[in-house]
Amino acid sequence: MKVTFKYGLNKILLIGLIGISSCSKSITGLYKHEICGNAPDCFLYDFCEDGRFTYWYSQDILGSATLTGNWIIYQDTLYLNPDPYIFDTETKIICKKSQEITDSIHIQIGLLPKNFKNKQDTTYLSWLVLFDNEKTIYETNDMGFLSIPFREIDKITVRDFFTSFGAPPLVTISDSIFTIEKNANDIKILIADNNSEPLILGVNDKFLMKWRRLYSIPTDSSHLRPDKYIKIKNRCGEIKD
Repeated sequence: MKVTFKYGLNKILLIGLIGISSCSKSITGLYKHEICGNAPDCFLYDFCEDGRFTYWYSQDILGSATLTGNWIIYQDTLYLNPDPYIFDTETKIICKKSQEITDSIHIQIGLLPKNFKNKQDTTYLSWLVLFDNEKTIYETNDMGFLSIPFREIDKITVRDFFTSFGAPPLVTISDSIFTIEKNANDIKILIADNNSEPLILGVNDKFLMKWRRLYSIPTDSSHLRPDKYIKIKNRCGEIKD
């Protein structure tokens, strides 16, 4: 019985390894969400044979970002396990006196979210801005950029753009009032978000696999239409930051 059992187990393991190798080759490649090209948003998954994946999204208001992780297949289901993210990002204020800017002040505000391992993305989106003790509220464009006539500024207050609609803040920031160097006319504020969850849109943790198609599996009992991804390339490494 021992000999028979050992032989059977080895046979099963061999079949399992062949199955994993086969799945690896079949899943490898670049997958695009069916919404890409039909809306401002786009979502991509890039799967490699070594069990690694890259996820990338681009969204009209919130900009773009990536994350990486590991994948594994069991039967007809693909499971994703994202890499851990880091928590020690610090807010950065860069003030310059540019000779090329003569009669205005250029301001750009970016978000440094909880970033994923070995990755430091800056997300640019719209913000509400106030200067010194004024009540006038300015709005940046969707890349966080604002230009105003030159004047002396001591401090800049930044607010979440979503609060202008009466909605809760999109991100939670501990710092919102920033002191500006005197006579600076080229200002960049990179705000650290160490309080909210990572801002990654559309990421799924498991998919149902069908021929050259991936269908997201909801984590709850909702009846939302599953996301569908279509394979467009048969090799990995096709996502460019």
